[in-house]
Amino acid sequence: MATHRLHPQKTVIKQKKYLISLEETRSVIALITSILILFITLGAIFYMMEITTEEEENSLHYFTILSNLLSACGAAFMVPFAIEGIRKKRFILPRWLILFQYSGATCIAITMVTSVGLILHIQGTDAMSGANFWLHIITPSCTVSLFQSVETE
Repeated sequence: MATHRLHPQKTVIKQKKYLISLEETRSVIALITSILILFITLGAIFYMMEITTEEEENSLHYFTILSNLLSACGAAFMVPFAIEGIRKKRFILPRWLILFQYSGATCIAITMVTSVGLILHIQGTDAMSGANFWLHIITPSCTVSLFQSVETE
């Protein structure tokens, strides 16, 4: 305690440097995971649309696809704020984007739990191969980590 009374200026400077570093780290994590989510989701969805024949149903009505698209939209909205956070070293998100991220993370977490808990046991490894692996495991993991890294409240 004596050091705080003797050198309050040093404590404030260290804390300020730590907070600036934390904000920059959060911005970098948000940018990287947002870009990953965008590329993985759009690539997997375009791949699934290409392999779907005209006789088969269109795969865009599945909850997995829709929750991944919701997550990708949230990631796309996050990119400009992450770049601004890296530039200014202050990562601030509007409330609507936090709610958007929350809904996307919730939907995609439900997809991941359902696919691992139920679909894997019913369909076997087909539920986790090819584009399904990216849509059921990788994108949900990135989305949940993105939400956890940017949410502070």
